[in-house]
Amino acid sequence: MAIEELDKAIQLDPNYADAYDGRGWSYRNLGQHETAIDDYNKAIQLDPDLVTAYNHRGISYRALGQYQLALDDYDKAIQLDSNFAKAYNNRGNVYRNLGQYQLSIDDLTKAIQIEPNGVRYYNRAESYYYLGQPQNEISDLTMAIQAGFPDLVRAYNNRAWAYNQLEQYQNAITDWTITIQQEPNANRYSNRGLAYRRLGQYQNAINDYTMAIQLEPTAQRYTERAYAYGLLDQHQNAMNDYTMAIQLEPSGLRYNNRAVSYYHLGDYTNQQADKAAACSLDSQWC
Repeated sequence: MAIEELDKAIQLDPNYADAYDGRGWSYRNLGQHETAIDDYNKAIQLDPDLVTAYNHRGISYRALGQYQLALDDYDKAIQLDSNFAKAYNNRGNVYRNLGQYQLSIDDLTKAIQIEPNGVRYYNRAESYYYLGQPQNEISDLTMAIQAGFPDLVRAYNNRAWAYNQLEQYQNAITDWTITIQQEPNANRYSNRGLAYRRLGQYQNAINDYTMAIQLEPTAQRYTERAYAYGLLDQHQNAMNDYTMAIQLEPSGLRYNNRAVSYYHLGDYTNQQADKAAACSLDSQWC
């Protein structure tokens, strides 16, 4: 309901708690959290048992980084309604903000038990990520995807990273392919390229690094493609890419790797010059 309509409702009945709660939510949608909190306060003053007002106020407190006040509101909401799935979900998100990941998982599990949906599975997957539990993260992201999580590209991208962490590179490639089909960007091509390289599919890796470079050239992407060229014994191409990487961001590693390319090309003078440059930049190459 529009703010103007809620203003009229409040004018007609200044004790209409739900109208204050609704207007607060409208202000929240506009990013006006302080104003929203003022309305939630009024709603709670008029009706101390209005569970949605506590939940909504908690959301605004979280948006303002006032996590303890948000927790207090979610605690109250759950006290009033022990089956209020939204409050468990939202409290779980605050616990994750506070780094209390197991408490976050416990609350999100309760929310899922009461009323499962894609957002709650995704939220719990994030907490599993921070706990370093990629298999549980994958399970929840799969459930989120199946339940129609609204940002499917993000869910597939995160699941690809979890597969990558478990060295399940083909699964990672499958998920990154989906994200590239929907929303291509340089990072996703680079990530899929790295997965191809780890599977020994060097030409596929080169193709992906090339796409990434076309979209957003960086020293790291030239370096990754150069390394893949080297693995295919295409040392001239490798040397060219290391040269581009050095021009963008010189480092001992890149001079050392280009020295290797020069060695394979039989250019021992430039090899020695690059070894000296690598040593001057980083003693580990001396």
